[in-house]
Amino acid sequence: MDFNVTFNNIMVRLIFFGFIIDLVDKVNQYLKSLETVFSSWAERQQSIFRTMKVIGVTVIVLNFEFLMADILEE
Repeated sequence: MDFNVTFNNIMVRLIFFGFIIDLVDKVNQYLKSLETVFSSWAERQQSIFRTMKVIGVTVIVLNFEFLMADILEE
């Protein structure tokens, strides 16, 4: 998916220029970016994310690469 490549390139550039991007921020931005095109998918992922926070599962468990692969199946 071209979006994933573009998104990763932007993240790499931001990091190269010294921006510190936490995993949670990267995931949130990814979900927000896809929300208008894949609204049901993004809402499902955000719901899972909220559930993880409520039950105390750390965000590190959330695998960003899984999200990117999952959207390709959508």
